[in-house]
Amino acid sequence: MPGRKRSLDAPSCLGLVLGYTRTKGSLFSLQMIFGATHSVLALFLRYSIKLLYKVLKEEPSARVEIPSVEEIRGYQDVVSSQFPVLNGTWCVVDGLKIPIQKSGDEAIQNAYYNGGLHSHFIGCIFVFSPSRLTVACTLNAPGSWHDSYIAENGGLYDTLQTIHELLKL
Repeated sequence: MPGRKRSLDAPSCLGLVLGYTRTKGSLFSLQMIFGATHSVLALFLRYSIKLLYKVLKEEPSARVEIPSVEEIRGYQDVVSSQFPVLNGTWCVVDGLKIPIQKSGDEAIQNAYYNGGLHSHFIGCIFVFSPSRLTVACTLNAPGSWHDSYIAENGGLYDTLQTIHELLKL
C-alpha cells in the first residue's frame, strides 16, 4: 500500500468530529487530545465530516422524513394511551442552541449573538416522533432568533399544518 499510514484511524476520526461539534469550533483543545498539529487535525476534520456525511446519507434510520399517515396515527394512539389529555398529538418540537465562536465580521457576530444567554449560537428546531426519530427540522438559523421565529422561517409550522389537515381527511 503506497503512502504513509494515517495518523488517525476511523474511530478517532469519528471522535474528532464529535469532539469538534461539542466545542465552540476551536481545534486547540483537540490538538492536545489527539496529539496532532492544527494542520493535520484540520485535514482530518474536513475528511471525517465528508465521510460521516456520506455514511449517514445512506443510512435509512438517519434520514429526516415525515412518516406515513398510518405511522402518524399509530403515534397518536401511543401518545393518547399514555396521556389521554393529549389526544391527537403525535410529535414533540424542541429547540437547540449550539454554541459557536464569534465571527470577526461585526454583522455576522451580531446575528448570532444571543443577548439572553450572553454568547453566540446557531439555532435549530427538531420535531421528534414517539419512536425517537427526527421527522422534521430547521437548521443553522441565527442564534439571536427565537425558536418560534426559526420554526416559522424554516417552514415547520406549514409542514405540521399540512400534516394536521391530512389527518382530518
